[in-house]
Amino acid sequence: MGIGGVLHQITPSGHLQPVQYLSRSLSKREQKYSVVEKECLAMVWCITKLRPYLYGREFTLITDHHPLCWLNKQSSKNGRLDRWSLQLQEYSFDIKHTPGSSNCVADCLSRYPIQQPDDIVEEQFELMHGPTYSVNLVNVVSFDSTRICEQQQKDTVIKQIYQQLSNGKQRQSYTLKDGLVYKIIHRPGHCILELPYIPTSMIDQLLQAYHDSPTSGHLGINKTWNKIRDRYFWPGMFKKIKHYVLSCTKCKQFKIDRTKPRGKLQPIEPPTGVLELMGLDFVGPVPQSSNGNKYILVCTDYLSRYAITQATSNCTAETAARFLVEKVILQYSVPKQLLTDRGTHFMSNVFEAIASRCGIHHITATTYHPQCNGLTERFNATLVDSIGTYVNQQQSDWDDYLPYATFAYNTSKQSTLQMEPFKLMYGRDPILPFDTPSHITKLSSVNDYYDQLVRFLQQAKSSAWYNIKQQQNVYKRIYDTGRQDLSPLKPGQLVFLKQMMVKNLRKFSPKYYGPFRVIRQLGRLNYEVKHINDGHIEKVHVSRIRIII
Repeated sequence: MGIGGVLHQITPSGHLQPVQYLSRSLSKREQKYSVVEKECLAMVWCITKLRPYLYGREFTLITDHHPLCWLNKQSSKNGRLDRWSLQLQEYSFDIKHTPGSSNCVADCLSRYPIQQPDDIVEEQFELMHGPTYSVNLVNVVSFDSTRICEQQQKDTVIKQIYQQLSNGKQRQSYTLKDGLVYKIIHRPGHCILELPYIPTSMIDQLLQAYHDSPTSGHLGINKTWNKIRDRYFWPGMFKKIKHYVLSCTKCKQFKIDRTKPRGKLQPIEPPTGVLELMGLDFVGPVPQSSNGNKYILVCTDYLSRYAITQATSNCTAETAARFLVEKVILQYSVPKQLLTDRGTHFMSNVFEAIASRCGIHHITATTYHPQCNGLTERFNATLVDSIGTYVNQQQSDWDDYLPYATFAYNTSKQSTLQMEPFKLMYGRDPILPFDTPSHITKLSSVNDYYDQLVRFLQQAKSSAWYNIKQQQNVYKRIYDTGRQDLSPLKPGQLVFLKQMMVKNLRKFSPKYYGPFRVIRQLGRLNYEVKHINDGHIEKVHVSRIRIII
């Protein structure tokens, strides 16, 4: 008896291509699970094993056990199922039911398991949420105030003070009561406190009690300091408390920053010519149109701001490559550099091969940092807002208005450029459908027109570059206000990464996950990190990094 599954990838022709087969036997404890628990275990185990393939991507899970279809939509009264459902909140997927006769591969793998039972599901749950403890203060806290006297006698510094006070010698700011050394503290307002002197061997236990225990709440530096300062004393209290709180891994995983994310703005250097740098991105999925389209492909030029768009029925690499060739290269020529995100449609071998064959330098943005391709992302928002004002109630005719909205954008003066993208791309003013027609047509010789066009475009590109640069400086001053750069990280340093798929997280889920080990620095604001458990590698922006001290 066992569990099994298979990872399939849908080919362009619509067939299912197996990527990896999984199966293992059930332990004696797992064999006692109910049917729905065994089916759910199979699902969670397979997803956890396939994390390097599935994390950060949308996917569909197909099962022949219909009750599991509600797992990621509502809670159950089964604690084990709810815990597994919580564990899957970091993934984005749909669950679909299929008859058992259509799920024969997974069924065969579960009947003839290969691997032995493992604890990867429990290990991943503890990695995300920490070990499960019952609220038992005796087990959680090891600090015992009745042992202070005993431990003081083992501390060299405190023992020396104790002996001097026992021999009748006066020590300023110290007193001896019931065999215990106290520190005399003078507070403002003529308040005098006598606080037990904590030996070095008990400091960590005390900090655990006043910060980690359920009655302490993992609160911040000042709250922990104010709670301890009027109860106990040891030299360098504040510095020790600050270091302990800042190095608390639980706090780092579950608490959000109240300050702006790290990393000052590093604007992309504006290109000096049209088609030297272009951004490419998919918008969607949007409501399916009557023509079957669900996505918008957008390409924007970083100097002229000129936009090229097309409605598509899918977001595959083949569609992106065809758009690049037919709508960009064949109509406007080959761009020198192309900036995209790290979606599978842009990272596939097909797209990379087309870009490389055409001599395009393909640049990818950092994961979960759309600001890297900010111009395209900003145009996407403008485009969606514009189309939304025209579509019908069913939103099924948006692709009819797409070329009109794109034309309207390209023929409108941009505040950054102080010029229309159309004019910078073609070297002339656009003639709009409602303009007053001109009755006089001025013809010039080919050579004169060419010379005038070259002079105009040179002046226009220079002016556009200067205006973009000036606007970038303004944005940078605003963005950098109250923001700090992250101190350079060293290879091997441990960090947590911020959870970006927040919509899939429950209220009490950790905001950061990991830990990751820094591999190397990529530029001023990006790092390559590797998960210390499952080994997957990510390229991340400093705004997602939280250092583990």
